Amino acid sequence: MELITRMRRIGGAPVIALILFAGAGAASAHHGVDGEFNRGKPVTITGMITHVDWINPHIYFTMYVKDAGGELIKWQCETIPTAFARKAGFNARKLMDGGVPVAVSGYQARIDPHFMWASKLVYSDGHSVSFGDF
Repeated sequence: MELITRMRRIGGAPVIALILFAGAGAASAHHGVDGEFNRGKPVTITGMITHVDWINPHIYFTMYVKDAGGELIKWQCETIPTAFARKAGFNARKLMDGGVPVAVSGYQARIDPHFMWASKLVYSDGHSVSFGDF
C-alpha cells in the first residue's frame, strides 16, 4: 500500500516508463541469433525428433542422434518463430512427421556442442522443409 501511495505522489507515469525502459533490453536480446549460433560451423545431424516445444519466441525440438560409436546423443534445435511457421502452413505435428528419421542442417551453437539453429529439414522420403537462414 505504501508503494502505491508513493507512486501517486510522484506520478505513476514516470515509474511505469522507467519499468518499461528497464525491460526493453531483455525483450530484444533473444533476437541475437548470431550471438548464440556460429555461421562458420555448419552442421547436419540425422535422427528422430522426439519432442517439440511449439512456443514463442522460437520453435524448439529435441532429437537423438547416434555418434560414431553408436551412442545416442541428445541434440536441442531452435528455429523460426511459431507465427512464421504457421503462416507457411507448418505445425508441430508436421515437424515430427510420424517419427521418421530426419536430417537437420543448420549452425552449431557457440557454447553448447549439441545445440543448433535448424535451417533445413530433409525427411527420409525426400521431402524437405527450409526455414531459411537467419
